[in-house]
Amino acid sequence: MSDFGWPRAPIGVRARLGVVAIILVAVGALGLSAQASFAATTVTIVPAADAFVNSSYPTTNYGSTYTLRTRLATTGTEHAYLRFTVANLSTSVASARLVLHPNTSSPDGGALYQAASTTWTESGLTWSTQPGATGTAVAKAGATTSGTAVSLDVSALVTGNGTYAFELIGSSSTTAAYGSRESSSPPQLVLTLGSAPSPTTSPSPTASPSPTATPPATAPRSLSHIYVLVMENKEYTSILGNSAAPYFNSLVAKYGLATAYDGVAHPSEPNYLAMFAGSTFGVTDDGTYNFSGSHLGDQLEAAGKSWHVWAQDYPGGCFTGTSYAGGVDGWGAAGTYVRKHEPAISFTDVSGNATRCAAHISHLAGFNPAAYDFNLIVPNLINDMHDGTIAQGDAFLKAFVPAITSSSAFANSLLVITWDEGTTNTGGGGHIPTAIISPNIPSGFTSAVAHDHYSLLRTIEDTWGLGDLRNATTANTLSDFPY
Repeated sequence: MSDFGWPRAPIGVRARLGVVAIILVAVGALGLSAQASFAATTVTIVPAADAFVNSSYPTTNYGSTYTLRTRLATTGTEHAYLRFTVANLSTSVASARLVLHPNTSSPDGGALYQAASTTWTESGLTWSTQPGATGTAVAKAGATTSGTAVSLDVSALVTGNGTYAFELIGSSSTTAAYGSRESSSPPQLVLTLGSAPSPTTSPSPTASPSPTATPPATAPRSLSHIYVLVMENKEYTSILGNSAAPYFNSLVAKYGLATAYDGVAHPSEPNYLAMFAGSTFGVTDDGTYNFSGSHLGDQLEAAGKSWHVWAQDYPGGCFTGTSYAGGVDGWGAAGTYVRKHEPAISFTDVSGNATRCAAHISHLAGFNPAAYDFNLIVPNLINDMHDGTIAQGDAFLKAFVPAITSSSAFANSLLVITWDEGTTNTGGGGHIPTAIISPNIPSGFTSAVAHDHYSLLRTIEDTWGLGDLRNATTANTLSDFPY
């Protein structure tokens, strides 16, 4: 018997190696609708047809199954196919992501290619009739985890109205299985729309796609509010899947997860400077510094945008000391405020202006999610996991985050929860957990595009047209997430 319950063909059946295919075709629609108005910035499309094929059963059709399977093996190599037709767009596609939902874990989820034809049918597709691939790989899924969505950048191919076909080629004998359109977790083609007129013809099925491992730093859509909440000193692997952090893990299951986000330095302070001003300024410790250069707060005010730092247990009065132990401040446990985690106070145009300082830095208990355009949220040393446990930090998140996500201000907003640094030197400051939270992000959305704190700053700057500071100039944005 095969591993999915069907009788195997004789061992002598020769597998066709090297090709595991997905062809995508979607009805031009928002969600399941065949016609839609595309006034929204993002459009999510599900497949109109899909199937997988198996080399051991070259004339068998599996178009009605609930899974799409890929595998490279001596016998039983499998390809999965889908078709997407994008129609009725009046604007161009700025970026496109193919989101797949694994229902198994596999060391190799496959490499995505453009398929050579779009003329197959779901009920007629077999191993013998599959169209094959053309060109070079557009994206790679890498290792997959059951229940964690895979996001593949297909911006190089999906540029506007037309029919698009792709092929997913695996290199492992372990099956990678994804939900099909018949399942409760169908594939999704997520389009972020631009403003230029879109093409009205299908791409050539024989054209070779260009690899796009990292999307360009394109301007994200405008947002009402951006919230950045910074936790402390944890590597990605110490938080993801950890039973001591059930709430954070529930957030990334419900919203989005950046799986390749890094800190930029060690120890803590240079990372906060990087995300607030685009540079570490040569800082290699957690000392007291006073800089005269420009920062995100200056940019926001120049553009007519409001900003605020909510620093838990901050005593007020433009306090410039290194630390202050307060009581319970709004949410979570009592703890200590430290200057090294609050970057605005390190700039003299804030610390040297008592009126400006008081207007932009306060303790956390007064938090109002609707009051300011940009919000930097800095928990105390217990609640940010620096001195407290992972469980204490997760309890703080569980208590505080709904103040944002349950607010009407969250409807057109973005919340990023990240850590300042990890415990390794990956990327300069460690591989760190980062949740991308927005009402528009599909549940379980992940992106393996490389990001860091400069990417976060660039995202904020480009969202509101602020210009880019220092190292943010060459950083990408988080626009691979459909927020």
